Amino acid sequence: MKKDVKKNMKDDSEAALLAMIPGYAREVLPGDLDRFKVLDIEHHFSFVPTDPETGEVIDPDIEVCGSIDMIVLDEAQNKIYGFEHKTCKSFRDESYLWMDEQPRVYTWALKEYVEEYNAKQQMKWEAWCAEVAKWNETHDNWKEFPDEPVAAKLGGIYLNETKKLLRQFQYNRTLCKYPEDDLKNFMYAFFGTCCACHQSVATNDPAYPSPSYMGCSMCDYKTICETYMYGTLDR
Repeated sequence: MKKDVKKNMKDDSEAALLAMIPGYAREVLPGDLDRFKVLDIEHHFSFVPTDPETGEVIDPDIEVCGSIDMIVLDEAQNKIYGFEHKTCKSFRDESYLWMDEQPRVYTWALKEYVEEYNAKQQMKWEAWCAEVAKWNETHDNWKEFPDEPVAAKLGGIYLNETKKLLRQFQYNRTLCKYPEDDLKNFMYAFFGTCCACHQSVATNDPAYPSPSYMGCSMCDYKTICETYMYGTLDR
């Protein structure tokens, strides 16, 4: 990997990568390989905005798409997590991490992935059971039926930050996990902004949707947002 990085480096400013890779391989990767089973890398997702409660399509002309860097299964917990890798000069402030729209949208996409994963595991089990039943009909040495798979649960999105440093290795990992009502409320707000942007473009309106979380500058009241986020509150 270091040879490949050297070959593709455009200038000396990218030399920090040569320190990050062995640092990560030495200090982080061994523990991750013990804990996680990689299910997919650069997982592409796309979906049209739909009502989180009813599933009704909100705007068929909008496509929300992206790519989750890595999806893993924590076999001990039977939970599926997404990883979003970041290189940075300094670690993100916690308030930005919890209010950032990216891990929330990725969580929504990961939720869909988990449902599809469980459906596939169930189908494999049913096919296996059918094979065992067929075998038992024609053979004397009776085979045991496999145990039904336990459905994996949604873990969350890890923001995996590595500092661009030459002489030392530093990384930080934050798990972004949201209550169900919080995530649904966010998706309503997110889809609303997407639709407003689309409407602005379709009608050639120079105005843009404002205010919204996309224009938030993290003011002195950020602790309120950080605490309650998009949770359902008694006003």
